[in-house]
Amino acid sequence: MRNGFLSFLIAGVALLAGCDRDQDSPTGPNGTISAGGPLVGFVHAVADAPPVTLQVGGSTIFSGIPFKSASYAGFNATSGDAVVTVNVPGMMDPVEVFGPAAVSINDGQKFTIIAIGTADNITPIILDEARPNIATTQTQVRVIHGSPDAPMVDVYVEAPGTDITGATPLGTIMFGDTLGPVTITPGDYQISVTPAGDNTTVVFDSGTVTFTGGEDLFAIAVNNTTTGDSPISLLLSDEQTGFATEVLNEGTPADVRVVHASPDAPNVDVFAGMSTTPVFSNLAYTDVTMYESLMPGMMTQLRVTATGTTMPAVIDETLNLAEGFSYTVFAGGLLEDIAPIVFVDDNRSVSTEARVRIIHASPSAGDVDIFVVEPGTDITMPDEDGEDIAPNFAGVAFEASTGYVSLEPGMYDVIVTAEDDEDRMAVIGPATITVEAGGIYTAAARDAAGGGAPFGLILFDDFE
Repeated sequence: MRNGFLSFLIAGVALLAGCDRDQDSPTGPNGTISAGGPLVGFVHAVADAPPVTLQVGGSTIFSGIPFKSASYAGFNATSGDAVVTVNVPGMMDPVEVFGPAAVSINDGQKFTIIAIGTADNITPIILDEARPNIATTQTQVRVIHGSPDAPMVDVYVEAPGTDITGATPLGTIMFGDTLGPVTITPGDYQISVTPAGDNTTVVFDSGTVTFTGGEDLFAIAVNNTTTGDSPISLLLSDEQTGFATEVLNEGTPADVRVVHASPDAPNVDVFAGMSTTPVFSNLAYTDVTMYESLMPGMMTQLRVTATGTTMPAVIDETLNLAEGFSYTVFAGGLLEDIAPIVFVDDNRSVSTEARVRIIHASPSAGDVDIFVVEPGTDITMPDEDGEDIAPNFAGVAFEASTGYVSLEPGMYDVIVTAEDDEDRMAVIGPATITVEAGGIYTAAARDAAGGGAPFGLILFDDFE
């Protein structure tokens, strides 16, 4: 992993990197944006790259910009070197992936960097232009093809419901191209994308998108890292909001999978809504299903019954599913208290790191401490400084999760102890795991079949 990553760093002309919905919001001097002062913007459109920091002249403008995010900041007129860095697990210091490049930021100027491509071949689009004066009766839009996996496409911007088989595309662009800017009247529009020359195959349909007056928008096609069949989603960013809004393909579903984690429950069937045909059939304890696409909404009913029956339901729960999101639903707890435990999944691969999540799904283990250490580490012994080895996650309760943690690729021991156990007696592990760059891994603590000890792990996602 390390050699491949360094090769892209040394490439020099490659640019940036970023992250997704599980990341914190970016920070930066998003204070007053004066009418005539300089405006600096950055948009992260690299699907497999970690968050980035942008500095100009030694001053941090933005920090922790994740994938599918944008930031804009008013900035004093200055000249200096622009530098972009990323944090990589296993490296003490941020790693420079762009620069130093001399730039001048002047009054009345809009300086925007848009990072597109893949982590090992990042392409910067740098726009250095006078700040436009957009009337409230107009909207300015520039379309950018930022999806490295998509071919040359035709782009249509029409009234909602327009049959584009009789329409003329706004333009035809390939990866890295920009289209426009074009000026349109504020209102409701539908953005459609088709393969170039084929207006009968719509690969992306925005549904109704409302543009308000005075906006200077970037519409950037990026790799779709959510659910559904469309290869792209669309980022709309403008200086007024200071952030990017993701527009998904119309009809994008929610993806749901189920884990049977109730140790004393029989095999089960899982139903969605009032259907009498199960979505998942005959799940045994510790089984993990594949994802099933369901229509999103606030009234998605999930019912769990003993295999071969439709009633009674030991779980009958209404879930709030959002389009584009993936969910793992644990049928958890002992049978007398069985209940759904719902987690939001983030299945975006980041090529510079492994992403690991640990879930406490053992109803009998009590609160636990979790250690993720080098193989062979004796957590009962002090470290090289004579200090007790602290758990990576302390006091994790039943039904809780560590969230996704970024790890350097390699081997680790996972050890679970009772919370604050002075003897550090392992109730699970040491369980040696191997994780790779770009991988997504989930481990769930579980009871033995029937309940109680010995405890173990359910391993899924890329552990499979």
